[in-house]
Amino acid sequence: PKPAGVRRVVVLGGSAAFDNHAADGADWPRQLEGRLRALGHADVEVINAGVPGNATWDMLGRLAGEIWMFEPDLVVFYEAWNDIKAFGTITPEHSLLRTVAPPKTIKADGVLLVWNPFIEYGGRVDRWLCHSQLYVRLRTGFLRWRLGKLGPEGRQPPEGAALTQVPPWGPRQYELDLHLLAAAARAAGALPVLLTQARLAAPDNGAAARGRLGYDYVGLSHAALLDAFAACDAAVRRVSASARVPMLDVSARLSGRPELFVDHVHTTPAGSTALADAVAEFLAPLLAAPAGQRPAGAPRADDP
Repeated sequence: PKPAGVRRVVVLGGSAAFDNHAADGADWPRQLEGRLRALGHADVEVINAGVPGNATWDMLGRLAGEIWMFEPDLVVFYEAWNDIKAFGTITPEHSLLRTVAPPKTIKADGVLLVWNPFIEYGGRVDRWLCHSQLYVRLRTGFLRWRLGKLGPEGRQPPEGAALTQVPPWGPRQYELDLHLLAAAARAAGALPVLLTQARLAAPDNGAAARGRLGYDYVGLSHAALLDAFAACDAAVRRVSASARVPMLDVSARLSGRPELFVDHVHTTPAGSTALADAVAEFLAPLLAAPAGQRPAGAPRADDP
């Protein structure tokens, strides 16, 4: 339950929101809380509700199924990459309902977890054995043989040659989900805030940078991946304008800078700090207003 007098911000997204490469307590949503308090919002609390592998449709279910009970004042949405993974396969014949199965689960140490053995132990014995690097290597090899290309991000990459063009249904699904997320946040009494997703992918990526991009996960060529991200950015802007939702173009500030990214969207410590700084600067005037209202003079949707 939210304590009296607290302004609560919830960040929803996938692994880029969870910030899985950050040290404990150094993920960018946790840094965001510190920045906002330093800017005079001593009553703010930021909850990192990012889940590795989550796409916008997962976020919608989590918001409606649980997050609303946290009584957030602001809900920040930061996700594109996990949606792009499905851009090459979504069609009316292969809709999300017919192609994306609920995740399997496993009970580890008495807790029911989403089943992804690449990032979760299979139990106490598995955890103990993982002290051996030999066991870890054999375990990883077996899992890759058994599960194919399912990796740390949790979804099976599409098979076949990389697409050179982005089919239309995926971006349309993404835009619809953003509309629904904004409406759900408002129905829960919170102000929705949209962020474009910062990423390493850029037109001038050299060989080293391209080697860190997970093309296998999305099944797209480099040019098509850039088009997919651009389509997501455009969708964020349209939803911001039509639904009157505050929006920050984080991508315009941070994308394409190799020092800020470990890979396609996951940030280095410097990237996490830069992301926290940008979002804190944007959210500070929103927190200064009554809950659910956008103050006059707050950053516009097209601010870089």
